[in-house]
This record gives sequence, structure tokens and C-alpha cells, in this order.
Amino acid sequence: MAGPWLFSIAEGYGRTFDVNGGAIPVTVGAYRSLVANGRIVEDRWWRISQNWNRIEKGDELFVYTGDQALGIVGFAKIKSVRRRGSGWYLEPEFDLARCQMLLQCPIPAAVVRSWGRNMRRNPVDLEPVAVKLRPLLPWQPDGRLAEEIPEGTAYSEGNVERVLVNRYERDPLARSACIQHYGAACQLCGFDFVAVYGECMQGYIHVHHLKPLSCVGPDYRVDPIQDLRPVCPNCHAVIHRREPPYSFDEVRNFLRGSTQENKPTSPAR
Repeated sequence: MAGPWLFSIAEGYGRTFDVNGGAIPVTVGAYRSLVANGRIVEDRWWRISQNWNRIEKGDELFVYTGDQALGIVGFAKIKSVRRRGSGWYLEPEFDLARCQMLLQCPIPAAVVRSWGRNMRRNPVDLEPVAVKLRPLLPWQPDGRLAEEIPEGTAYSEGNVERVLVNRYERDPLARSACIQHYGAACQLCGFDFVAVYGECMQGYIHVHHLKPLSCVGPDYRVDPIQDLRPVCPNCHAVIHRREPPYSFDEVRNFLRGSTQENKPTSPAR
């Protein structure tokens, strides 16, 4: 087993989405529409030009377009690989929810190209760069602090100190967009997991919402660039050390050692 695999969709090669009721020329717009209405699952066979002897049932397949504004925009599991007529084809089993996530928050084409894979033939083996791919997926766990307790949890004994964390900090689409914009280094202290621990931590960081819980309502729409910032777990813990949370300026003062009143213990680095 190899993979995960990358399948490029591009206009102008005569390929079609073969759905019930007819063939639709491959375009990004057509793909987006087929995901939106759920009909992408009807396009059962995707012709491949290589790796048919290495692909296995259950392998992951990521749909990619080189469009500058997009990149990886779809996800499926491989159901089967077969020879049909004169060529080899794979049968993707699409995860519509994850396809929708990636369309809303794609892994940018520029990032995919930086991995140095030759994407001229389908499908491309991404196993050598999987460690870079995984943290960028919008459904990845967000690495919450151990002491963060979901709202609504009931307790039977003991005194619990609860750290409230805005649900917007945990939204996978918003997190991914924020990290893509600012990078994965802490915006307060500059800590970078990759620089310290290596490529296995690529893309790992906490994300903090700048607006206190009391300032946002149920209909609030988060802006990942204006409202969120990447922070390391240490700085995130300091921010939520009180309610309302400490501001970025206050934490920066702690780091500079210029604020003595209520100054928390300096975090280990």
C-alpha cells in the first residue's frame, strides 16, 4: 500500500464527469456543482495513467486543481481499481462532507507545488509528503489543551477549574484558513514546533479567537484573518488564565517582563 494519492483535474484534456444523465466536461465549476448537489458520487470511474499496480482498496485520494485560488479540493477513499477496455480506472468513494470542507478551505496550490511532486500524470503518490499534508486538512484534530472542557459536561465530585475556549477556535475551516494566512508559529512568542521538534509537527499550533465570548452571538460569522491568531499551547494557556482572557498586549508585556502585577509564572521554553 502506498499513497495517499493525488488526482489532478484540469480543463482541456477532453475528460468528462460521467454522471447519470450524461457526460459533463471537467471544469472546476462543474466539480464544485457536483459536490454541492451530491452528484459527484455518480461519477464512478476515473481513468489513471500510472500506479494501477500499487493502489489498493481503502487508500485515500485527494482531488487537486492547479488553479491559483484553489489546490486540494476533494477527498475520497478508493473503492476498487480495475482494467476497463484499453485502460486502468479507479473507483472513488467520495466523502461529500470533506469535499465541501476542502472547497471552502482548500490546501493552496502553491503549497502543493512546493512539495516537489510531478503532477503531470494521475495519480501521484503523496506518501513522501504525507507528514506535510496531514496537518493542513480542515478536519484534523485541533490539539486542544488537556484542561479545556467542552460545554455541557457534568461533574460528580471535586472542584473543577474550567477553561472556556470559544467554539470558533475549534472550527476546522476557520483554523485552517488562519494557519494558512499567518503560518504555524506563535504570534506572541514566536515558538515554532517544526523548528524544535521537526517535520512531524508541520502545521501544528493552537488558534485563539481575539474577541471574548461575551462579545459574540450565535449568528456571528468568524473572519479567520481578522478574528483568529495562531498561538502556542503555553501562550494559549496564559491567555485563558483568567476570565475574560488576557489580551495579546498583556501577554506580550508578561513576556517582556514589564508587567509585575498579576504576572503568571514564566512558561518553560
